[in-house]
Amino acid sequence: MPPEEACEQGGNVRQCVEAHGFTGSVLVAKNWEVVFEDGFGLADNNTGRLNTPDTVFRIGSITKQFTAALVLSLQEDGLLSVDDSIDQYFPDFHDGDNITVHHLLTHTSGIWNYTDTPDLMALLQNPESGSEHVYSLFSERRPIFPAGATFMYSNSGYHLLGLIIEQVAGRPYEQLVQERIFQPLGMQSSGFGDDDFSEPDVALAYSDELGQLRYINHNVPFAAGALVSNVKDILKWDKALFEGELLEPDSFTRMFTAGLGAYGYGWYIGDSYVHAGGISGFSAINSYWADDGIVIVIMSNKPASPQAVESVSNDLYRMISTSGGPGGT
Repeated sequence: MPPEEACEQGGNVRQCVEAHGFTGSVLVAKNWEVVFEDGFGLADNNTGRLNTPDTVFRIGSITKQFTAALVLSLQEDGLLSVDDSIDQYFPDFHDGDNITVHHLLTHTSGIWNYTDTPDLMALLQNPESGSEHVYSLFSERRPIFPAGATFMYSNSGYHLLGLIIEQVAGRPYEQLVQERIFQPLGMQSSGFGDDDFSEPDVALAYSDELGQLRYINHNVPFAAGALVSNVKDILKWDKALFEGELLEPDSFTRMFTAGLGAYGYGWYIGDSYVHAGGISGFSAINSYWADDGIVIVIMSNKPASPQAVESVSNDLYRMISTSGGPGGT
């Protein structure tokens, strides 16, 4: 059955997801209560281990939501300002006196995106690639356009934010995200890379060209895309964030004010608040339709683009919102 039929009003959540040929985990919540959660397909092709709602996946650029929250939290503590120019932290950066932390958060800095390098896979799999090495890849280039002139998605900007966070806080990024977000919210299945999780906890991704994709040097995606989580933990994050448990009202407003590209701080803002992520065979999406109180979190270990998980998410939303609730599971 094609997705357009399986995902009709009043349809069945499981059938809708399966019609997309989906592999991974899905969670749907209404008014913060889980109405559907399940796994689809295999977490490990070699052992036959199944995906479940507890399975840990790489979440790629959904990491940016957490990085943005850390920046705003540090601003609340008086350790930085989103209006700071980045030459305060990196004096020799090209046009650093004209590029602000706000520009980095909103992808309007003009800084070249280092993940556009044709050697990205080699970079990700090189254990010698540190965050400072990645910094050198984009810091030596002049900005593509003047800061604030237009929107251009740049992982480099969020990588740089991670370095600024570490500089002002005096502690590693991964320690700060644990202390300020994961631990207070009880997000025990979330971390900086999956080194802290045992093999039965994590999903493995596969590529038709390269086979199993296991090793990633987490210092390469860093604050732009190195975090791992599961669908249950992301619901905890969404609930705490949108119910005002993490940020002060001014910070929350700043995060969700749409600028160029309909982008706030770590979120696209439109009919829903949303961000997708994709990294080395994994893809994920976190979507919240505030008017309907619907959260849909999807994580996949089947090689697909973030647009593919976005299609599943949007089909589920249309099916659920038009029928008033999920169909049979």
